Amino acid sequence: MDKNLKIVAAALKDTIRKYSKKNPEKFNPLPFARLIEITQEMRLDGTDLQVMMKFCFEAGLPITFAELGVLNTEETLRYAAKRTVARGYRRAGFKCDEFEMYLQFRKINSWGEKITGIRGPKQIAEEFVSQYPAIKETLKKTRKTKIVFLGDSLMTTLHWGANAGYPDILKELYSKYNKRVEIINSGIGGHTSWQGLARLKKDVLEHKPEYCVILFGGNDLFWTKDGKEMKWMKKFRRTMDQMIKTLKKNGVKPVLLSGTVIRAFRQEVYEREVVAVQTKLACRFNLGLIDTYSAMNSGAPDSRLAPDKIHLNNNGQEEMARLVLGWIAKTLEK
Repeated sequence: MDKNLKIVAAALKDTIRKYSKKNPEKFNPLPFARLIEITQEMRLDGTDLQVMMKFCFEAGLPITFAELGVLNTEETLRYAAKRTVARGYRRAGFKCDEFEMYLQFRKINSWGEKITGIRGPKQIAEEFVSQYPAIKETLKKTRKTKIVFLGDSLMTTLHWGANAGYPDILKELYSKYNKRVEIINSGIGGHTSWQGLARLKKDVLEHKPEYCVILFGGNDLFWTKDGKEMKWMKKFRRTMDQMIKTLKKNGVKPVLLSGTVIRAFRQEVYEREVVAVQTKLACRFNLGLIDTYSAMNSGAPDSRLAPDKIHLNNNGQEEMARLVLGWIAKTLEK
């Protein structure tokens, strides 16, 4: 058996002993430990890993701390990571420090909670209503419509950074309080604007929506070098232009989001290459524009970010849902 696998399993038992009333000897932590290992091998993307996690869940194997009797908190996740490093975890090509190990435990727990139904879009939507009870009336007042969300991992519920993406939070809210409104989430992790354009017919037009809410740009920017203007951002502008024209030609109203919190690039670069472009396009084509960038970067923006400083955490996703809902309430009240 792989030495590192044994180390992660032992660290899990250490965590159970410290934070759970359950007997660690009654659990076989090896499947859970193997999932942690897979997150570091980088041969499988998140979607494939979640398929494996679903199989483990259906086989009755634990895939969350909760199933081990341990609360999923920053303290418990960091303790598991600390014990893994302390027990001598080493892997070539992987930075074996406590923070990197913490990320792996957090990923598995986040995905596991969604797969098991412990905490996913439904629970986040319920928490959202508890925080903003007045939105029930806002939801009920929205007229009949269909909205497709088109974007990258910042929209999806699949990413580990949060337990739900904002389109799926809105979908849960409307399914409970106003079934006249249909929300479709066509966000796919890792996609650029031109990949979004390539799937426009299948993922947007075939649904025959009234509106399409769009946010791309982050993955497009990864094709630039040191923040300098390069052909990929020229392509971004051309692609967004074509996407808007195609949607309008087919009777779909595009709505642009100006941007979000992201720390993978210098702020001025993101503002110039994404935020300014979205804003100018909205003005040029007379489109709806939700200035999510300004709102998300006000106050304490980093409190809305997952540890990777790219994706949104639950606070960030809930804030995006609130901002989009504000536009819906203003534009689509019956």
